[in-house]
Amino acid sequence: MVDISNSMLFSYKDKIRLKNHLFKIIMGIDNVLSVTLVGSFWNKTNLNNFSDVDIVIIFKRLNKKKFKECIKKISKINLKKFNLGHLKLLINPTFGPLKFDDKNSIVFHTMIYSKEAHINHVIRSPFT
Repeated sequence: MVDISNSMLFSYKDKIRLKNHLFKIIMGIDNVLSVTLVGSFWNKTNLNNFSDVDIVIIFKRLNKKKFKECIKKISKINLKKFNLGHLKLLINPTFGPLKFDDKNSIVFHTMIYSKEAHINHVIRSPFT
C-alpha cells in the first residue's frame, strides 16, 4: 500500500487532473481505441493507502513500438504536478499480480492489449 499521508496536499482535484492527463497522453498515441481507469485508486474517495493505479489500454493493432511508446509516456509523468512528487513512479507492464512493496512509490499497473487480445481476455476471464 502506498501511504501518501506525508503529503496532505494531494486532493480529489489532483486525482481528476491526473486522470485527465493520462487520457490526454495515452489517447494521443496512434491506434489507441480505449483507455479505461479501473481499480481502487479511481473508485475510492479515500485519497491514501491505495496499492496501485490501474490502467487498461486497448490498441486497434498493438506492436512493440506502440507498447514502448505507451510505457514511455506514462514513465515521464511529472508527479509533482499532482502533489505526488514525494513518490517514485514505477510501472508494472504485466498482466499478473506483480507487486512492489515500496511505500515511497506509486505503481502504474498498465494492462496493454490489442483489440483482439482484449476480446479474448474478456471471453476467457472468470470475472466476466
